[in-house]
Amino acid sequence: MAKSTRELLTECKELLDSVDEVFWSKKINALLDHNPNKLNERSVKQVLSWYGGMGSFNDLIISSFNNHKTDGKNESEINDKLTKVRRQIYEQVKSY
Repeated sequence: MAKSTRELLTECKELLDSVDEVFWSKKINALLDHNPNKLNERSVKQVLSWYGGMGSFNDLIISSFNNHKTDGKNESEINDKLTKVRRQIYEQVKSY
């Protein structure tokens, strides 16, 4: 069974929290707090805006060089997970 957008956002937030990525975690958390049941048109537009331009959510790379809590050995695995969930969020939100 496919995960809901809310579940994907929560999964992504937990991943970001695990490496101390504060900026994007706060954005996701604010969205979840303001949309307790399901996303509305405004929140969908907000999420879609995360995916374009310099410094976008797509540009995020988990790395010790970016002051993330990682030992360097697991960065590839974490970034693979982030890429997967980030893509799933985008695909679901753009289909609203």
